[in-house]
Order: sequence, then C-alpha cells, then structure tokens
Amino acid sequence: SPYNTRIHAGLPPGPISNPGKAALAACINPPKTNFLFYFTDRQGTTHFETNEQDFERDKQQYGVSGS
Repeated sequence: SPYNTRIHAGLPPGPISNPGKAALAACINPPKTNFLFYFTDRQGTTHFETNEQDFERDKQQYGVSGS
C-alpha cells in the first residue's frame, strides 16, 4: 500500500486523518484554563495539572509512567 510509511519514504499520497467538527471548534475557541500538563490513567480518565510537581505526583499515584 502506498500508505505504508515503513516501506515508502515521505508522506502518503492522500489524507490520513480528518478532524471532526468538535475538534476544529475547540481549536478556534479553546477553553480558558491554567492547565499545562495532562495524562490519561489506565481506566481512560484524563487528569489535568497546572504544575509539574502535581503532574509527577499524580502520575505516580495512578501508576502512569512516561512524559
């Protein structure tokens, strides 16, 4: 397939993704928050943090690794 980027260098010949209406609307009018960090836990809940200290603490609390 020409979309297999493991064997074809560069970009595929056509679109590979298409954002939905809600995603585009969020980009145009993002919510006003102080959040700088986020992660998703193993149950699929997304946690938002305003500073790195809380971010690292909560990642440990929820057993999430990585950045």
